[in-house]
Amino acid sequence: MFVKISYYIVSTILNHNKIKMKKHLLLIPAIMLTCSLVFAASEDTQIEDAINQQDSDQVIENIKDLNENFKFQKFNTCGDMEKTVEDFVKLFSNRWYRGGMEYSTNELWSLVDGAASPTQADVSMSAGEKVKSSSTDYSTTNVQVQWVDEPEILKTDGKYLYYYNDSKKKIYIINSPLDTKLSEIDLNKAEILKTIKIPEWFYGVQLFLSGNKLAIIWSRYVNLKNYNTILDKSTRTTVIIYDTTDVSKLDLLKLYDINWNYYDARFTNNELYIVSKSYLNFYYAYPLYRSDVKAQDMEPDFSASDLLPKQIEVTKKSDTWKVKDRFNITASNVDCNDIMYLFPTKETVEKYNVSPTLAIVSKIDMSDLTKKPATKVLFGDVSQMYMSNDNLYLVNNFYIWYNFNCPAGAMCMMPAFRSWENSLIHKFNLKQDLTYQNSAIIPWLPLTQYSMEEDSQWNFQILSKTWWTNLNTHLFILSPDLSLKWKLNNIKDKEEFKASRYIWDKLYLVTYQSIDPLFVIDTSDKSNPKILWELEIPWYSKYLHPYADEENWVQYLIWLWYDTKTNQWGWTQNAWLKIDLYKIDYNKTTSTETWNNISIEQKFSTVLGTGGSWSEALENPRMFVWDKKNKLLLMPMILQKIAQEKSCYTDYLGKTTCNDIDRSVPTFAWIKWFTIDVDSGIKEVLSKDYLDILKSNDSSNPYQYFSEREFRNMNFRVGYLWDAIYSLNNLIWDFFLKDNTSKSNIIYFDSDIEK
Repeated sequence: MFVKISYYIVSTILNHNKIKMKKHLLLIPAIMLTCSLVFAASEDTQIEDAINQQDSDQVIENIKDLNENFKFQKFNTCGDMEKTVEDFVKLFSNRWYRGGMEYSTNELWSLVDGAASPTQADVSMSAGEKVKSSSTDYSTTNVQVQWVDEPEILKTDGKYLYYYNDSKKKIYIINSPLDTKLSEIDLNKAEILKTIKIPEWFYGVQLFLSGNKLAIIWSRYVNLKNYNTILDKSTRTTVIIYDTTDVSKLDLLKLYDINWNYYDARFTNNELYIVSKSYLNFYYAYPLYRSDVKAQDMEPDFSASDLLPKQIEVTKKSDTWKVKDRFNITASNVDCNDIMYLFPTKETVEKYNVSPTLAIVSKIDMSDLTKKPATKVLFGDVSQMYMSNDNLYLVNNFYIWYNFNCPAGAMCMMPAFRSWENSLIHKFNLKQDLTYQNSAIIPWLPLTQYSMEEDSQWNFQILSKTWWTNLNTHLFILSPDLSLKWKLNNIKDKEEFKASRYIWDKLYLVTYQSIDPLFVIDTSDKSNPKILWELEIPWYSKYLHPYADEENWVQYLIWLWYDTKTNQWGWTQNAWLKIDLYKIDYNKTTSTETWNNISIEQKFSTVLGTGGSWSEALENPRMFVWDKKNKLLLMPMILQKIAQEKSCYTDYLGKTTCNDIDRSVPTFAWIKWFTIDVDSGIKEVLSKDYLDILKSNDSSNPYQYFSEREFRNMNFRVGYLWDAIYSLNNLIWDFFLKDNTSKSNIIYFDSDIEK
């Protein structure tokens, strides 16, 4: 009882002023020593806790056995594939299959020489000013892993900006005002040099830049003879690669087109990796349906060609003006030997929630576009992906209706698993041409790609989140072969996993219920990770970003937050945006010292807006633009305030009842630019508001109410070309100088032309 009372005394003191935790710790040493609370200098009981947890994990009732090893297998021949898929389909299908699809030759020609070809845009800015630039740095896409680029709708090489305008279905190539040779900003140079028209039926457009090559990736709808196919072939993934050496005359080098919907992509080691997805449609598996014949007594009617994705390559071979002479065009099915599958056996199929999807991983060598793209086709789902410079990890949300034991031969992180939430991890080696390595199963699901990390020794670390029955977070550390090295289960009971970031040998983890604990976990010893610290604060973070490299055993973190409040119904809801700078001091001088004196301090904090305020960087880290060298943060955002209004309704008796309700009213929409300094704090240096312009251009909204949804649909992107910053969206593009004086010209895009 004394321990509990002391705990609440300590919690009350700490929660009274969380920012000055270090000071309060000095005021309560006696309580700390008496209570043995789990803080930095307390006794570590994680080994005992982990053993106890493992024992409890084995006590799962109503466990069934599965005859699965959860590893991919390869088809030896096309006949082997047909037989395996046929046996699988028989278990689940009760409908018929009617036909396939043909690729339209005319459609292919329109991609190469028609709809996707560049057209000149006669648009330029009026005269600007020339200023000397203190640097020739420029912003790039914020990525999780160094040297592993991620797709975006805005890319720049400092010389040109490439931006996809979704509302106009165009890619704009804009000349940069930054002259890297003269270290000079010349706003006269900022003009749209070229546009690339994207066909209306293309969607999900994203870009990559590699040297003088621009890669454009999208999904597109195709015309089918018949939609009733066992595989959904109504969409395809297309990659077009241009030579941008002369943007006035873009040179199409390659078109790659393959079945299924574009999912995600990465670029590393001069190689572009694209993942596409589809699903099996059991409804159309049979040639005949008769009410007097059961589905399992029928024979599915399909061949290997029905299952094999078709890939089309268009590769430049000469500079002749005739399209058919300028390109080599090949169309072929993926080889049966390049298909891997993960199907449940007949003995366990009734215990398995089957909703299989299919994924294609395509690899394009950007240094040699004459090479045929390598492909891997997987009969298995993909819900998350993580890529290092050496390996690709595909994670499959894996649902089984029953509790089950770890099957013989499977790589399991637990002796037994509960139903519903589990994840399959599949590892592929990039250095060995996407060679499949192994698969492992962990309980529960990762939150985002930032839940995963591969260290310098190829150990794989993954956090998973329990949604049901109690919220919790778990850390698993796997060896290069995906065997278990260590795990930390139930890091925080009844707390929701909100954000995480691996930085060198530390893991920074945020969970949330009504207050927000920050966990600092040391992962330097993969066989024994330790929770070094837990700090509780009354809000929760959505994204953590390193301010700079750890120096002298001190790490600074930029945290993007939602503050919280309790509404009139007693529920916790988001209040306003916060940008904070935190200092994590490990109080060490050598690597051999112990972690006895770690401290965390909130250095500075900035509040933005009130309820309903939002920035896309909260959920899309690629939008977090951080200039590490000059310590500048640039973000688009919409800020709102809470206003009360009457809400009335009339019941069937004619009685009218009115209540006061809160509504978010926008007060700001566009970009803010901050300096963040460990000594002087967080200061706003530029704020550009275009709320009135955005509302007035929304003709479909008679009340001119501009919300987060409308703001999101504008596709805002920002960046810097030092000493200038730029802002682009579907309506306007603009440039500003560092001195906070707008030297920009605004160009409005109407529905027909640029003017």
